[in-house]
Amino acid sequence: MFRTKDGSQISYIDAGNPSALPVVLVHAFPLNQFMWTDQVEFLKSTYRVITFDLRGLGRSDLGAPYTLE
Repeated sequence: MFRTKDGSQISYIDAGNPSALPVVLVHAFPLNQFMWTDQVEFLKSTYRVITFDLRGLGRSDLGAPYTLE
């Protein structure tokens, strides 16, 4: 978990070689980072792969009163 300035927690996964070229995968609404499980497994042998849950989805806190609008 990563804690933001407002105290919210953002869930993320950082897989693969930390010194390799990073690839950041952002999930679709209303899913979560686990939609990328197969891609992470495939890419992590060559890249540093980072996935995260957007605010209010998956294991991440919503934080401030954000709305879909």
